[in-house]
Amino acid sequence: MTLPMPSAAHVQEVISDCLKTLPLGAIPEVRRDEIVSNCIGPVVLLLSAVQLAGSAGPDAEAVLMQCVRRLYAQAEHARRTDHFANLMQKLAVYRDTH
Repeated sequence: MTLPMPSAAHVQEVISDCLKTLPLGAIPEVRRDEIVSNCIGPVVLLLSAVQLAGSAGPDAEAVLMQCVRRLYAQAEHARRTDHFANLMQKLAVYRDTH
C-alpha cells in the first residue's frame, strides 16, 4: 500500500483532529499549536516508513506496523510504570509525614 504524501497543511489538520479526539481536557491554544508543530516531523517520517515498507510488499508493511504497535505498547507501559512509581513515592512521603 502506498500512501500519498500529504501537504504540511493536511498533516497539521490530521494532527489537530487527532488531538481533538484525545481526552486531554482544556489545553491552551498556544500549547495545542506547539503539540501540532512537534508532531509534524514524526508523522511525516512514519508515513515515509510505511511507504518504504509497503513498497517491499504487504508482509514487510505488516511487520513494520507490528513493530510500531509494539514500540507504542512498550512506551505506554514505561509511562505507566513511571507514573505508578511516582504515586508510590508520594504515598511513602505522605505516610512518613503523617
